[in-house]
Amino acid sequence: MNKKHILIVDDDAKMRALLGQYLQTNGFVTTEAQDTQEARVALDTFVFDLILLDIMLPNESGIEFAKKLRDVPSKVAILMLSAMEDAKSRVLGLKAGADDYLSKPFEPEELVLRIAKLIQRAHAIQPGTSKAVSFGPVKYDKERNIFLKGDKIIAATSLEKTLLSILLESEGHVIDRDELAQKLKVNARSIDVQINRLRNKIEDCSNKPIFLKSVRGKGYLLYNDN
Repeated sequence: MNKKHILIVDDDAKMRALLGQYLQTNGFVTTEAQDTQEARVALDTFVFDLILLDIMLPNESGIEFAKKLRDVPSKVAILMLSAMEDAKSRVLGLKAGADDYLSKPFEPEELVLRIAKLIQRAHAIQPGTSKAVSFGPVKYDKERNIFLKGDKIIAATSLEKTLLSILLESEGHVIDRDELAQKLKVNARSIDVQINRLRNKIEDCSNKPIFLKSVRGKGYLLYNDN
C-alpha cells in the first residue's frame, strides 16, 4: 500500500497519457480527468495523495477549481501546471491554494521530485499511516475505502465498506444472513448479491472463495491473513 495515488487533471489527452505513463513507471498509481467535472467524480470515489492540475481547462479553470477545493476544505496536495510562465499566473495559482507551480514544458524528473517532496511534506504535517487488511495479494485500505490489486485501484461502495467492517468485527466467527441484513438495513435476499460483489474484489476466484466463505444454513465467515 505504499504507492501514492495521483489525480491528473488536463484537457490534453496526449499530455494526460504521457504523464500517466511516466508516473506509473516511477511507482505511482494514476487516475486521469479531462476536466473538473471528471475530477470531482474521481475525488468522490478515491482518496488522492496529490492532484496535478492544469490551469487552462474547459468550463472551469484550474485556479477556480483549486479555490473551491480549499474552501471545502480539502487537504490533498495540489501541483499546478501551466504553459503560462508569467509571475501573475503563478501568484494566482498559489493564492488559490496550490502547493506548488510548474511551468510547461518541464523536465519529467523535476516533476517527480516535486511530487515526492509535496507528498512527503503533506504526510509530515498530517502524520499517520493507512490501516490495511490483507486478503492474500489483495489489500484493503480502511481509511481510503479502496482495494489494491497489483497496480489496480478498485473503489468499494459505501454498502460494501459497511458490510466488510461488520464481517471484520466478527472475523473468524459465522455471522447470520438475517443479522447482516438487519445491520445493513437491506432485504436478506440482497445480502448474497453484496457478498458476491465483495468476493469479486478480495478473492482470486470468487467461485472458490478462500477468505469469505458461506457456511450452509448458518451464514458467512470471513478471515484475513494480516
